[in-house]
Amino acid sequence: MRRLRRWNWVSAALVVGLGAAGFLIMGSRIPLSTERLRREVVATLAERLDAQVELDAIELHPFPRLRIVGRGLVVRHRHRPDVALIAVERFTVAGDFVGLLRKHVAHVTLEGLALTIPAVDQDSDDSPDAPDVGGRTRTERADTTAPVPLVLDELTADGSSLTILPREADHPPRVWQMHELHLTHVGLRDPMPFTAVVTNAVPPGEIRTNGTFGPWQPDLPGLTPLAGGFTFARADLSVFNGIAGILSARGTYGGTLGRIEAEGSTDTPDFTVTTGGHPLPLQTTYRAIIDGTNGDTTLEQVEAHLAGTTILASGGVYDVRGVKGRDVRLDVAIDGGRLEDV
Repeated sequence: MRRLRRWNWVSAALVVGLGAAGFLIMGSRIPLSTERLRREVVATLAERLDAQVELDAIELHPFPRLRIVGRGLVVRHRHRPDVALIAVERFTVAGDFVGLLRKHVAHVTLEGLALTIPAVDQDSDDSPDAPDVGGRTRTERADTTAPVPLVLDELTADGSSLTILPREADHPPRVWQMHELHLTHVGLRDPMPFTAVVTNAVPPGEIRTNGTFGPWQPDLPGLTPLAGGFTFARADLSVFNGIAGILSARGTYGGTLGRIEAEGSTDTPDFTVTTGGHPLPLQTTYRAIIDGTNGDTTLEQVEAHLAGTTILASGGVYDVRGVKGRDVRLDVAIDGGRLEDV
């Protein structure tokens, strides 16, 4: 019994010692003062994102499980402080101390997330691959000088929005509402896997997409890479004058936010030219380049099957300065088509 009591005392001392060590480690890793934590978060994000950062308030709840709640987070472009790249009404961080020691956070929830991407000039020399006087690119400089960043194992931001600003000041921005947004392995050095459900404005319809986004380019966010696949369901073509029908589409895409290369197929079983009034089945395959900053779409190759007629086309749909609407330019070839289809 004496040996058992001694063993209990040893066990209790070991538990207390481990607990004390844990608190010492925690104290060295996490600011216990919420104001100090706020300053640390602002400084860290400003350094990692190379941007101006604002944070209204933050609260630390270490027990029973680590939880951090913040409000009013705004990240502004370093060269364009009028542009809020990231705005979050409220965020919740959930994790544990063991994960923090590995620089991993288990889960982050963002409420009221609004992303804004400035226009990017594709001809600019100020790109991630533009070398400095020493011959290194910005990406190489970041990789060799930056410390290992914190990684978010999972991030949820349902009910968020993505706004891409146009190059021309007289054109409205393009806005997508993201009803569901889920990312994993969120960091600054590697591509981040994501899934999203997005409402497309024109033509109206629901886009489901999954792929990868990043790594983030802080100086030129429009050059941030992305790649993935999508499905587009029940897009109503009657919003365009002269045609009607319900379109569905699927395909893949890649490139950057400012230049998206896409290919895929569409199916419109009731495609209608309204002056004729006769629905016909229309299927297409295509390759296109999309400028995400203004919606300009270059059609490299389109093969369309309208009932019994095959139509080959190329061209594009382009914005026009000072004019409401789009300029559609097409080169069309039909070989052996049927007059009644056309």
